[in-house]
Amino acid sequence: MSAYPTANEAVPLEPIANSEFFLGDVRRGPGVLCTLDEGGIWRQYPFADPEDALARLEVLKDTRDVFVTMGTLREGARQRTADNVVSLCGFFADLDCHGADGDYANVNEASLALRSFCQVTALPKPDYLVSSGHGLHAHWTFYDPIPRDVWQEVANDLKALMMAHGLKADHQVTADPARVLRVPCTYNYRNRAEPVEVELLPIPSLAEPTTLTEFRSALSKALGKPALPYSGHSGRSLSPLMRLVVSRQEVPADTPENVELVRRMLDYLNPDTDYHEWRSIVWGVAATGLGSAHDVAQEWSARGEKWDPKVFDRVWSSFDASRDNAIGFSTLVKLARAAGYEGGIPTAATTALAYSGAPPRFRLLDRAAIMAQPPLRWRLKGIFPETGIGAIYGPSASGKSFLGLDLGISIALGDAWFGHRSYAAPVTYIMLEGEGALRNRIEAWEKHNQKQVPSGFRAMAQPFALADSTQVDELGALVPSGGVVIIDTLNRAAPGLDENSSQDMGLILAGMKRLQEITRGLVLIVHHTGKDASKGLRGHSSLFAALDGVIEVERNGPSRSWSAAKVKDGEDGKQMPFKLNVIDLGTDYDGDPIVSCAAGPDTGAIFKVKEPTGANQRAALKAIQRALSVSTTIGQAGAPQGSRCLTIEAAIAEAAHALPAVEKKRRTQRAREAVQGLVSSGHLRRGLDDVGDEWVWL
Repeated sequence: MSAYPTANEAVPLEPIANSEFFLGDVRRGPGVLCTLDEGGIWRQYPFADPEDALARLEVLKDTRDVFVTMGTLREGARQRTADNVVSLCGFFADLDCHGADGDYANVNEASLALRSFCQVTALPKPDYLVSSGHGLHAHWTFYDPIPRDVWQEVANDLKALMMAHGLKADHQVTADPARVLRVPCTYNYRNRAEPVEVELLPIPSLAEPTTLTEFRSALSKALGKPALPYSGHSGRSLSPLMRLVVSRQEVPADTPENVELVRRMLDYLNPDTDYHEWRSIVWGVAATGLGSAHDVAQEWSARGEKWDPKVFDRVWSSFDASRDNAIGFSTLVKLARAAGYEGGIPTAATTALAYSGAPPRFRLLDRAAIMAQPPLRWRLKGIFPETGIGAIYGPSASGKSFLGLDLGISIALGDAWFGHRSYAAPVTYIMLEGEGALRNRIEAWEKHNQKQVPSGFRAMAQPFALADSTQVDELGALVPSGGVVIIDTLNRAAPGLDENSSQDMGLILAGMKRLQEITRGLVLIVHHTGKDASKGLRGHSSLFAALDGVIEVERNGPSRSWSAAKVKDGEDGKQMPFKLNVIDLGTDYDGDPIVSCAAGPDTGAIFKVKEPTGANQRAALKAIQRALSVSTTIGQAGAPQGSRCLTIEAAIAEAAHALPAVEKKRRTQRAREAVQGLVSSGHLRRGLDDVGDEWVWL
């Protein structure tokens, strides 16, 4: 049952579905998580900061009751004792709602009793209520920590006042600095068959700005004690919540200065945050009532890579300030403060800026605003961003499709991929080449990796055209938001288009970007190299320029590797060897063997020699590798079966072409020296055939 106020008060903000806020703001600093398991055994888990507590909380919350110390413990303390408490950041009360003798019948009854208590005593009202499942916790929080001895004196007065007015609270809780209370977003397992969620509820309609001095003065007056000196302000800064409540009292005046302040708050917020927070921010701007609110929110949203004007228009038009639990301007203030904004808050009394006319078109960000910009978020760390477009490319038979399939399944699982951390997301694999082999490839992957492809991985084997906006929109509607789409290959997804044409490539890129915008995720294409593999991606140069991340796949004889050819704000060029593991899948209806492949790291490659250090040798090796990749001569002079070979003179000629900076008359000699050096270092192997011709291979 909700702990929201009834009667004719303003509707409060939505429940804060976030344990982190409670652990870091309603109580602060090091503490102890305590749990009660099914056997009735209490266990204590000390933590140093909210992040540490959250990590532990994720493990505990789904199976047992979880509580946290309200006090800040001294460094290194591992037990929740009063002596270990250094300070607290507020006061609290626990009102039971079990319906038994001495308890309130329900949470609403307890909420009304608490409101009445504050009204009669003129005590500042609490700024947070926690619906604990079978009770109500009230919290009065303050910006500065309160030393334990000072806190104890005030808490004793609060306890005495509650007892004097008959508030049905657990009075031992109120004056206990080592007390633990339930953590929001966990569960109350009093009835394990029907656990009840613990909710944190900010109640701006009940809250009012207060300071510790004011709170103590009100307590003393209510108890008939001499009033403490109080001039209306203690000099303490208001907490983020109190600032929020103050800002919520009036709709901001429609002035250029208030518009500017809203823009500054938005500078601290990420337009690519999750959908629900983005919507709350947009509605928070709408709630300001500013004449330019729509343009301000639209301008901010359009900065993000997830920008979709249709979605924005739908969300903006759905805002209804009269709706129960409607998002208010205070939501925008709260989120901006949490992101580090410390500037002013628009109010009805704000003085107009010195300039007049429309707000400035351009935004200049100072260092604070720049540093507040969200960091780049990865889907595959160090390779592909969370949102954008990218490619995996290589020559035919290089294994790029198997590599792309392995990458997609790894992301769907959230597994590391060749040592790069992946962040789990739904993956849609569009297989447009070799569609009939899809089942075999999935079966081979599962057999090789000894695990099942997850439900978050989906595949499609129907024709698809990137340049057809209708098809792009229809596919985008099916693909989960925030996921990854892998299209194999670009050629099959661009029927009838000329990849070398800037106009046609523009249509292809527009389709990729449109699909990315609809899905708000990552779109990857599998693509071929041209006739000259050294020139990279096949087609117009605008393709490579537009991509946020690119993986290049190479094959030299039996050896395969991939490297990051382009990384957005990261390091590229590092090579990772891989191999195609041949997997036996049984026999077909004729009794013939069925085989497929699964990509995986080439563990034997860790013993390979390092890259040559000399510039001539590096250039020569690259040229020879390219020549070997297209050589049709295999297995000569004792080379392993399947290894591509070149005569030594052909290798020297290829090396010479790669040394244009060397004087022409010395080029062949330098190339010969480079090849000999590569043989000596083990980068090339050589042998003589039956007629005495010398050959080299990798």
